[in-house]
Amino acid sequence: MVFMHPELRTAAAHLVRLRAAAELLHAADPVDALRYVDCAPAALRGMVERARAAQKPLAEANVEYSEARIRGGCAVRGELVRAYRDEREAADRTVMAGLRIADQLDGFARAAARYAVHVAIEADTACVLVLDGDLTPEPADLVYEACTAIVHQVEQYLLAIEGLASELDGLTG
Repeated sequence: MVFMHPELRTAAAHLVRLRAAAELLHAADPVDALRYVDCAPAALRGMVERARAAQKPLAEANVEYSEARIRGGCAVRGELVRAYRDEREAADRTVMAGLRIADQLDGFARAAARYAVHVAIEADTACVLVLDGDLTPEPADLVYEACTAIVHQVEQYLLAIEGLASELDGLTG
């Protein structure tokens, strides 16, 4: 499974045994669960920077308009000045929110990766037993619990991500 986030890619390599044991037991796939928090932090930040660059002509037009009004002896006020300012401020808020959201998505992916590896290490002995054919309740339950813990943690991040999407919707909607 290919991940965009480098730490999730690394975590997936640590989950091979847990994933195989989960498959034998028909438990949730812990690697598949991590897909839901996968992101490409550099690409996200790149999109935000392109949005920042795209708003530059608006800021320049605002300055040019203000300077022209001053040269013409007009006060720098009016509906167009307010419109330029409002648009520039809205664009600035969106860019800042985009950077903050990119950082938070990156943080969720990193935290999910670390947590999944920790859980997989804790369940490794049980995974070995299951893979060797021991399907008794003790090792099987430990594998199930490990998979469930990873899925539950990812679900918590997904709830937080929904909140981030709502925040961005409020700025752009």
